[in-house]
This record gives sequence, C-alpha cells and structure tokens, in this order.
Amino acid sequence: MINAREEFENAVKATETVSAEPPEEYEVLCAWVGFEENYKTNMDDAIYLRKGHTRGEYEEFLAKIDREYDNGFGTQRLYGVIWLTNGDWFQRHEYDGSEYWEHMTRPEILEGCEGPPVVKGASKK
Repeated sequence: MINAREEFENAVKATETVSAEPPEEYEVLCAWVGFEENYKTNMDDAIYLRKGHTRGEYEEFLAKIDREYDNGFGTQRLYGVIWLTNGDWFQRHEYDGSEYWEHMTRPEILEGCEGPPVVKGASKK
C-alpha cells in the first residue's frame, strides 16, 4: 500500500532536483487523478485541480487524494496527469505490475522545423 498524496507530492518535488531551472518553474498548473475501484476507472469520480487554482484549492485537492491504494503486483490502480507551469507534465504509467508517475518534458524544436514552410515539389529560384 502507498499513499497517493505523498506519491504525487514526491513526484513534483523530484523534478526540482533534476533541473537547472528554479523550483518555481515547476509549479502545478492543473491535474487530475482517478482511482480504480473494482477494476473500473470512473472518470466521473476523478479528482480535478483546475487551472488558476488558489493555494486553498490546491490543499483541498491534496486532501482528496490523501488515501492509501494498493500499488502491488496487478492492474493499475491510480490514473492521472499533472501539468506543470513550465510545459512539462507527469503521466501515470504501469509496467509489469509497477505503477509510477513518469516525468515528461516538452522536446526541443528541431532546427529543420524552424523557418518558412517547405512545399514539396515547389521550384527553387
């Protein structure tokens, strides 16, 4: 068993230690968390933290997800996404019976994607 709130807070805090950016860059923009109940995930029961939330609303969100869930071998029990203000996000993943928040970063735009659009077959002058 593991506590969903502690896992959520630890995931967000962990990004601060792997980045050269200041911690305020990793503020939570918004999030949703859903728990599996009886092998079903009901999105109507998902817990949301909306954009533009206050500190009080953030604390209320954390209180709602402050519960133990079975993270042992088996199916995924916790779902969700955490969006950060710097464009990064976390997604819930499960692999071989192990659940975790995976930190995702926005990829850099490749040099070839910069500049005017290229039309295939257009003549060069």
